[in-house]
Amino acid sequence: MTAASSRPPRAKRRVGRWLLGFVGLALVLLGGGYGAFAWMMTSPVDPSGGAVMLQVPKDATWDEAVLQLEAAGLVRSPWLFRLRARQRHRIVPPRAGKLELDKSFSPDRLMDALAAGPGSSDPDAPLKLRIIPGDNLFRIDERLNQLGLSGDLWALDRDDAVVKGWLGNLSERREGAVSRLEGYLAPETYHLSRSAPRVLTALESATSQFRKTWEVIKAKRSAERERLGAEFGFSDHDFVILASLIEKESAVNDEGPLIAAVFYNRLRRGEVLATDPTLVYRRDTWRDVPAQRHRKDRTNPYNTYANKGLPPGPICSPSARALDAALSPADSDALFFVAKRDGSGRHVFTSSYDEHKKNIETFLKRP
Repeated sequence: MTAASSRPPRAKRRVGRWLLGFVGLALVLLGGGYGAFAWMMTSPVDPSGGAVMLQVPKDATWDEAVLQLEAAGLVRSPWLFRLRARQRHRIVPPRAGKLELDKSFSPDRLMDALAAGPGSSDPDAPLKLRIIPGDNLFRIDERLNQLGLSGDLWALDRDDAVVKGWLGNLSERREGAVSRLEGYLAPETYHLSRSAPRVLTALESATSQFRKTWEVIKAKRSAERERLGAEFGFSDHDFVILASLIEKESAVNDEGPLIAAVFYNRLRRGEVLATDPTLVYRRDTWRDVPAQRHRKDRTNPYNTYANKGLPPGPICSPSARALDAALSPADSDALFFVAKRDGSGRHVFTSSYDEHKKNIETFLKRP
């Protein structure tokens, strides 16, 4: 083949130049289009301003709230607003109530205010994640989604390297356990960045706080922990499991050690713990009130009526009070307790099964 014949025909070279030019122009237009989109989303809807009060009804969807914003003249293109909200992880169920807005807000600030909900006068303030003693991962995951945080709690929970980095050897993944993070997110209010809210950051803060709390309690109760650990073969994970049961059963601070004593006494005798909150610890039943049908469900490894010993993992985030009670049970021979259901949150304790049956008749079956 000669040198002359190896060169591409002039027409082909022209088509190649046109194609390159078209691609270049498309990239410029795309870049310019995104720049214009970002500018529109961060600029005031109306620079002259004007207060707007938005009443978000109960059970309103995010799309319904956006239609309200459009009717009030705050959103010009619901489609672009949704596109931006999806990009910024702001499509979350709105909370009912009054939102104090202004036409000088940018679309970004409007969606931040909608995500923050009523009572948040400053959309630039940090997001608040509140974990309450007794909350389980299912409820915490709901709150994370409502705040619009990016990331997946359950994906992080399955990442052994991540969990080990946060908790070391504290947590264990036992057969039948729902997760490794349950029980290790310390009850507290966590302030998260509104500009880059991430589930990973929230969980890292909560597990770090747990470790600090647990180390203080272990140092305070070192002798008791050593004695109980030797008697029952408990690891730190076992104490956290027990603390979660105490948390769910105790509503009055001074009853934690008594409830702990009941559980330890039943373990010594080889009896089932028979604690109702474990019956509904499942993804599909955690909102249920424990009932007889749950006691009969032997497919639930957390069922402490059907299975002896501790459940395979914690069932909630225990408070420091419950963790302390797990290491300092009261000096009591009680084996049973029944809620008084008189509004006090207290229980009646007994070591006699006959007395326990009478207490059930008195406090649980009375009109």
